[in-house]
Amino acid sequence: MSTLAADARQSAVRRGPAIGIATAALLGLLALLLAGDAGVKNADAVPEVARATLALLVLVCVAGYAPARLLLPRGMEPHFPFLVPLVGSATAGLGLTLFGFMAVPWSVSLPLLLVLGAVAGVAIRARHGPAHIAPGQMEQAGGRLLALVWPGFLALLLVLVATVPLFRDGSATVYGTNPDGHLSVGAAQFLQNARPETVDRALPVDRMPLVWRSKYPIYYVLAGASSLSGLTPIEAFASVSALLGVLTALAFLLLARYGLGASPVGALLTMGLVGADRLLAHLSLHPYHNQLWGTLALPLILVFGWRFIERRDRRSGLLAALFAVLGVLAYPLMALFPLLAIAPAALVARPWRQWSGWPRLPASARGRLLAAMAAVAALPAAVILLLGVFEKAQGASKVIVPHSSLAAWRGDLTAFPAVGWFFGAPVRAVGPSTVAGAPSWLGAVVAASVIATGLIGLRRVARPAAAGLAAAALGGLVLALYFRLRTGGEYFYFKLLAFLAPLLIAAAAAAAARAWSAARRPAAVLAGVAATVWISVSLLGLRQEVRNTGPQLTPALLGLRDGARRLPAGASIRLDIPPDGTQLWAGHMLASHPLSSLQPLVGTTYPHVPQGRRADYIVADTRLGRARGPDAEGPALFDNGRFRIYAMKPGVEGPDRSSQAMEEGLGQVLK
Repeated sequence: MSTLAADARQSAVRRGPAIGIATAALLGLLALLLAGDAGVKNADAVPEVARATLALLVLVCVAGYAPARLLLPRGMEPHFPFLVPLVGSATAGLGLTLFGFMAVPWSVSLPLLLVLGAVAGVAIRARHGPAHIAPGQMEQAGGRLLALVWPGFLALLLVLVATVPLFRDGSATVYGTNPDGHLSVGAAQFLQNARPETVDRALPVDRMPLVWRSKYPIYYVLAGASSLSGLTPIEAFASVSALLGVLTALAFLLLARYGLGASPVGALLTMGLVGADRLLAHLSLHPYHNQLWGTLALPLILVFGWRFIERRDRRSGLLAALFAVLGVLAYPLMALFPLLAIAPAALVARPWRQWSGWPRLPASARGRLLAAMAAVAALPAAVILLLGVFEKAQGASKVIVPHSSLAAWRGDLTAFPAVGWFFGAPVRAVGPSTVAGAPSWLGAVVAASVIATGLIGLRRVARPAAAGLAAAALGGLVLALYFRLRTGGEYFYFKLLAFLAPLLIAAAAAAAARAWSAARRPAAVLAGVAATVWISVSLLGLRQEVRNTGPQLTPALLGLRDGARRLPAGASIRLDIPPDGTQLWAGHMLASHPLSSLQPLVGTTYPHVPQGRRADYIVADTRLGRARGPDAEGPALFDNGRFRIYAMKPGVEGPDRSSQAMEEGLGQVLK
């Protein structure tokens, strides 16, 4: 029997490269089919995509190598190359935020961060050498192919698929339907040109919005990638978001491997299923940039938090704290899931019984002085960031009360998405401003099978992690059901399931791979069939996502910049544009002039132009179905097919309330 087993192993080794090449070719073909199906005909957007993604990789890798090398937990050495950009995404954002609040000019702070990161990396490499991998450790991780090569290849494919809309349209711009896009690129542009706590009315977003005061780090990263690539934040945004989605998939690979005890195949399957899930593409493309960052941080908080509890590993504890800070600042609602997952794990593991002590201050006087100086320097930024988190959490906590109004929290969601949508299933219809669609039996079956497989598979996971993930899953499902039953609960329902679904997918993928490698043939066959169905459904949902996503910042809107340049400096403009995302972008493009509108976009937390009737000029939207309004006179001074600029009649009543200063607050909903 031993001879037969040895022959079988040798045969598998001989077949391995051929199977790998065939699988890679199949995945590449599927990516090409997705691109062709979406209408990609050329590669005009390749330079912008390459520049933005490479710039972000340079930024996070330079900023992340030294801290990742110092904090690398034992046993995770095979995946050290993936830990570097993940750690760097946090350290780059927090470092640039610190420099910003220290009044370091942007032209100095970005090079300074890169120089400090490079010098620290070289010094640590010279002193400690490369990350040491114990004998047999790489083999336990599946060898270099499964641990590094395959995830790298899959990451490349996922980036290309997530940028399909850019290749289709040949335009590097902002896509999707979520109006957060104009604030995201505006915030990055603001941080490139002004100190974080100031106001600059010459910019489209003249200050950091009050509701985003905790989110400086993530927009400093976007600003850094934009500056390094030589692209504007608008041009870099979609590519940066696509790469962040891939980093999120890599974070779930680490969660599956080191948190859920998945096999190398299970970890790779987790990365593929999470990365190809339409949910992650939706967060990247539409764009839900803040939530994308929160989703990136979540699995890392869990895996390092659980390792800290189980092994009392201070390195893991510091990494868990680092990503907790990043995640909570990016999206405070995300903190619910670490709280649900860490507390039960701590109760099961009871680490305090064997804990030998908490981190201490440096022993030397010099070390204590440096620690005190760093704390003082970071204090202003920390206070403002924590205030932003507190304000956001306070506002969100009020909606838990059953009879409270959720009207201000609906955002761009007007219906409840089908449950299967969160697990990759295609839906029957995708509206212009909603992810909702009629639920199908296929989506319901896939969702139920993923949830059941994930929860049942927790029996084979270490007790602390199993208890934590089970508590997070059950708590998240109960809260999602609660908001599903409430009027106006679409926003919180979507957010809760969007954070929870990738965790359940990771648990299900780990369980399926474990069953597939088991000796029991029926379980292996069932696991293989389930994984095949999940992958197929995910590809169908992903196809629908990339095919139906178009730009929200269109060439016609971009063309308004040319119209603004044709008008006299300081001339005021009234926006006769419906109060929606188009009005926000029009204001962004015309920000060099004082603006107003008869119907500004109020009733939301978006900064908006003031209400007013009188101005020097009018921008008319041809969607309104008339050549010009009654307040306009003469022929159009500018016409790009979608928008026209007219001079306003001299006798229009009322004062000119136009301003370059944006107004914040919900405002009064206009009738």
